[in-house]
Amino acid sequence: WFKKVGDAVKVDEPLCERVLDALQRRKQRRQRAAWAAAMTSCLLLVIAAVATWRGAGTEQAIWFRVEPGGSAGRIGAYVAPTGERSVQLQFSEGSRVALEEGARARVAETTAHGATVLLESGRARVEVVHRPRTEWTFVAGPYTVKVHGTVFHVGFDAQSQLFELDMESGVVEVLGPGLVEPVELRGAQRFVHHAGDASGGARRALAQPGVSSSASAPAP
Repeated sequence: WFKKVGDAVKVDEPLCERVLDALQRRKQRRQRAAWAAAMTSCLLLVIAAVATWRGAGTEQAIWFRVEPGGSAGRIGAYVAPTGERSVQLQFSEGSRVALEEGARARVAETTAHGATVLLESGRARVEVVHRPRTEWTFVAGPYTVKVHGTVFHVGFDAQSQLFELDMESGVVEVLGPGLVEPVELRGAQRFVHHAGDASGGARRALAQPGVSSSASAPAP
């Protein structure tokens, strides 16, 4: 009787080996699937981190509109007041450029940190909001004004080649023909210069409100 029972429960060794092999293969497939899922997750995290880094490094350029009217400003398009009514360029970060009667200007470029404005002729009042890494450039005739945050009036007469800049606050640097080195202006100073000055030196007038004075920069 015991022999019959033993014969009945006798293990089929080939079958057992096949079952064990199937279980082992199943385990390996699960391990490979888990490894692939982990690698996919890591890859997705890396892609997300790179996209975030690139997004942070790509800042949107400021934009502007033309007042009155509120029309969207266009890069390179000339803007000029009609009649006695002034025109104002209102930039998205708060800076403003008010063109006075007879002025003609255009915005050549905008970036995340400022803009380049070309004043072909006439006068304009400029208010630049100071921010980290502020970079504004105003070109009036052959003169360039570097601005980091200030309020000033700037003008250029194309016929007489006369450049004028009246500060209200802040700091600017002026570069231009006949200037041996950049001229730094602060506070409420005034700067006047003729582009056609052939003296070899930079004639300039600096004055506080209500006070007139002049100085000659040394000839090179």
